[in-house]
Amino acid sequence: MKHELNNIKMGMTWTTYVGSVYGIVQAAGLWQGEVWELMGMSGMAFQFIVHETACPSSTTVYDWKDTHFHAMDRVGLHTDSIGITNQPGLNTFTLVQTRAINLIKESIDNGRGVVVWAPSPVLEFGIIRGYDDAEKIFEVLDCINEDPDPLLYDNLGRSEVPMLYIQWFLDKVDVDPEKIYRDSLQYGVWNWEQPHFNRHYAKGRAGYDNLAATLEQGNYNPFGLTYIVSVYADSKKCLANYLDKIGKKSRYLQSVAEAAELYARIAEGFETMSQIAPFRGPGAAEIDKERIPEMINVVRGCQVMEDKAMAGLRKALEIK
Repeated sequence: MKHELNNIKMGMTWTTYVGSVYGIVQAAGLWQGEVWELMGMSGMAFQFIVHETACPSSTTVYDWKDTHFHAMDRVGLHTDSIGITNQPGLNTFTLVQTRAINLIKESIDNGRGVVVWAPSPVLEFGIIRGYDDAEKIFEVLDCINEDPDPLLYDNLGRSEVPMLYIQWFLDKVDVDPEKIYRDSLQYGVWNWEQPHFNRHYAKGRAGYDNLAATLEQGNYNPFGLTYIVSVYADSKKCLANYLDKIGKKSRYLQSVAEAAELYARIAEGFETMSQIAPFRGPGAAEIDKERIPEMINVVRGCQVMEDKAMAGLRKALEIK
């Protein structure tokens, strides 16, 4: 048996989870909006996690199953997932792998691709869009290669970061846009105010503290720094667009327009940082160290502006 969905393409965003979701749900007729709208409405644009030395893992250190389920629920997409760590000595891994393979094939037969972790050597989320039982391979998409090598059934969940994670799409319900706006903004405020959730990683307001501290100490991971700055520059742009839309479309949340303006300025700040520490591709890093003090000032300035933006969202949502 062989089946391939050729109409799926990765969405253009640095958040590869959302890029993968976008490609799948748009091709399946489950989403008609833009990528930045999906980033905002799902709440994923509010993700801001920074390791104490800017490790590139920063952007994906969270509970995938719970976070992704609720992100999709906010926009009315009902999903299910499998997520396990393939630890040495895991006795039932092959059983989980076999179940995942069958679920992937079932989803593709239903015309819907599947989100997967690391379908290629690129340690990012990607898409499974087809399968071939004769060759025992999945046809995949990642965020870098136009036509990545197929993934062997047997290699599912066996990457350098050995997570077997897949998410598939079951159904869709219509949700009042006003509820989506409110739910996503509430998630954003909650994310911003979280304390350090791990001794090495921090999120929201505290994430800025980690970023500033590692720049001041000079102990940052050069590749990680260039990578996370680019990822979050994209997220801040998405938030500026999303909040601008809410200010214009919402019947009750017009006051978030001020936060939209602040996020536009924050996005400009991150763009400046991405010029100081430009992303050059996997493993590469080129940082203008003479401009690190300028970068620290930008980080602190963006933190102040985002704190002000979040205060505006709290007020609009009437959160005490």
